[in-house]
Amino acid sequence: MKTTVLSLLCFLAASASAAYAQSVDAPPIKMGLWQTETSTSMAGMENAGAGREGDDKHTSVVQGCLTPETWKNEFQRIQNEQAGNCTATNTHQDSHSLSFDETCKSDEYTTTAHFEALFDNSEHMHGTAKVHITGSAFPQGMTMNMTLTSHYLSASCGDVKPGEGKVISHE
Repeated sequence: MKTTVLSLLCFLAASASAAYAQSVDAPPIKMGLWQTETSTSMAGMENAGAGREGDDKHTSVVQGCLTPETWKNEFQRIQNEQAGNCTATNTHQDSHSLSFDETCKSDEYTTTAHFEALFDNSEHMHGTAKVHITGSAFPQGMTMNMTLTSHYLSASCGDVKPGEGKVISHE
């Protein structure tokens, strides 16, 4: 089950990046290495099996390399996904914020998500996401509430390749 939850968290992070990419122009933030801390609480996993009680909160720290090219590539990827299983709606981006809703459907589950991010300045942002998941693996449904803070680390991405994330910690 932890693998499924981690996969869903990664899916959400990728969805957020893809929705950012709805605009080909990069946001008003610095390009380079960014670190994002997320705190996620989950409801609906109470009956997932023995030992799951109290295991409804997760934190993670991920680093990513943002470049104008990765921004453009993500834009192209989201355009391709629109024809597939995911649909982004109510997308809004300006120099201070980004928000969108997304629905994804597969044979196993359906997710609906709302994401909001605020660009505090060129080196900091914060946001929230709420995701509801239904399907055979989650017959009672599951809701994830996520808060995130992200900050710029450096112009050099070091060993973090553009388009790939590096998990620093996950609890």
